[in-house]
Amino acid sequence: MKIDLKTLQGVLYRQFNTIRSKVLALLSKKKSFNFNFEPFRKELTLTLQYANRGWNYILELFLRLQIRIKLSIIVAVSIIGTTFIIGTIVTQLQERESRLQTEALGRSIVLGLNSSAKDNLLLNSPSIIQDYVNNFVNLKLSGLEHLYVIDREGVVVAHLDSDELSKRVSPKEWDIITKEDSPALVETASSFRFVQAITVNKREGNKIRKVIVGGASISFSKPVLLAPINEMKSKIFMYSFAVSLIAIGLVYYVSKHIVKIIIVLSDAARRVGAGDLQVNVMTRMKDELGMLSREFNFMVVQIRQKVEMQKFVSKSTVEMISGGKEMTLGGSRNEICAMFTDIRGFTSFSESHSPEEVGNAQSLS
Repeated sequence: MKIDLKTLQGVLYRQFNTIRSKVLALLSKKKSFNFNFEPFRKELTLTLQYANRGWNYILELFLRLQIRIKLSIIVAVSIIGTTFIIGTIVTQLQERESRLQTEALGRSIVLGLNSSAKDNLLLNSPSIIQDYVNNFVNLKLSGLEHLYVIDREGVVVAHLDSDELSKRVSPKEWDIITKEDSPALVETASSFRFVQAITVNKREGNKIRKVIVGGASISFSKPVLLAPINEMKSKIFMYSFAVSLIAIGLVYYVSKHIVKIIIVLSDAARRVGAGDLQVNVMTRMKDELGMLSREFNFMVVQIRQKVEMQKFVSKSTVEMISGGKEMTLGGSRNEICAMFTDIRGFTSFSESHSPEEVGNAQSLS
């Protein structure tokens, strides 16, 4: 079968226009689609502007702080942030592990109640079920709130609290307990509850039907089970706060010496600017600040040498060096005027007298 490409394109184009027309018609009928996002855009822009101004203001305040305070804040925030992240991860893992252990324990207890109570409910022997429930009192399970078994009438036949025996549960409780024929978790804000309907198989002709003869329920308190985790979380934050205080103290003490050398360098730079070229910064530090101090001393020595050299060269030479002119091989051709003079009898006088006498004679002349 040969397909014409132009015909196929025309069919697809007509279908696209048909769908487009239907969508536009639907949107024209539904006015709720004509939503104006302009106010929200302006509100978002204004919020971002305020946030940017706030961040710049906080940054400006931080930059104005002393170096010691800056370092202390950075260390404290780093320690607290790291501890918070690690503590959160650890507590979540512990909470997850506690939940899994509780679920395994609750399901196993409910299954045990089911197997123990099934035959005794049929034989109407609640005392045996109560003896089985009393065994959990001696186990002293952490967070155990209640554990009981009801019969087909919803009457409590076994309970940890003897005062609850022979009481009838509410229809709502009956529906919760007998809803599942396998151990089921019913979690609330304050407890982990495990329930299961106690059933027996009854043959009706060729069919087998499950008949509810009772139910079992056990509940664990969430606050009690999670108390060790919450206590550990409190200890983690308490220890992180203590470590942060110690770290801040150490950083403040160490930064005192760092700031001291910076202040000394700043004071030395001001003295050099005022003309004191005998400045020398003494430090025993071997880090970058020590290197900076040594380079500063070397710079001062070089400046002092240049200043001393200016006493032995002409002013024009100093101006030429200060002007930054580059000296090249071959020199330069300039017009100059030179005057040669001589002192009559100076050669014979200098040969017969000492240098001191010659110098005095020159100064007198």
